[in-house]
Amino acid sequence: MYHFKGPAVITQWPSVEMDYGPTESWEELYIIYSPSLLNSFLEQNYFNRLRPIWEIKQSNTVRSLLKSFSTLANDIESINNCDRLDRLAERLIMESIIGAQGTDEDSYQHTILEISEHLEDNLNSNFEIEALAKQYNLSPATFRRHWSKHMKASPASYFMSLKISEASRLLVETDKKVYEIAESLAFNDPLYFSRKFKQCTGKTARQYRILHQKDLL
Repeated sequence: MYHFKGPAVITQWPSVEMDYGPTESWEELYIIYSPSLLNSFLEQNYFNRLRPIWEIKQSNTVRSLLKSFSTLANDIESINNCDRLDRLAERLIMESIIGAQGTDEDSYQHTILEISEHLEDNLNSNFEIEALAKQYNLSPATFRRHWSKHMKASPASYFMSLKISEASRLLVETDKKVYEIAESLAFNDPLYFSRKFKQCTGKTARQYRILHQKDLL
C-alpha cells in the first residue's frame, strides 16, 4: 500500500495490480498507453521503475493543462482532437516530472516544454533553430541535446507535424482554399506544402478534405 499526498502521478505497469488511495473520494485522470511504448518511455526518462509515484510540484500549471485536456476531451465533434489530446497528455507528464527529481535537468526540461508550447502558438512562422535557441538563452547544440532527451521527434519534424495537424483541421472545418491554408502556416510555396501534406498524411489536401468532411455529415 502506497501513502502519498496529492496531487500526484501514479504509474501502473502492465499486468501489475495497484493498491493505493485515501479513504475519502478523489478525482483521477487515466492516461493509458500501449505496453509496447514502455521501453521508449523509460529511455526518455518519463518514468522510473524505482519511483512509481511522485507528487506534482507545479500543481497550478498542471491544473491549467488538465482544464484544457477536459475541454478537448468533451469536444467530440472535432476530429483532430486526438492529436491534440496526445500532445497535452505528453505535456502533463513532462510538467508533473518537473521538480520531482530535484536535479539540474529540471530547468532544461521546463525550457523544452516552454519551447514546444511556443511552437504550437506560432504555426504562422518559420522554424529557425539558432534564433529559437537564442530566444531561450541556449546554444543550438545545448538546445538539440536537451530536446532529443525529452521529445520523440526532432524540432523541425515536431514543428512540421504541428503545421500539418493544423492544416488538416482547417481543411475540414473551414472553406479556405489550399493555397490560403498554406500561406497562413508560413508555407511560401503551395506546391511544397502539398508535397509535405501528402507525405505526412498519405493523401492530397483535396482528398483529405473530401474524405473527412464527408465524415462530419
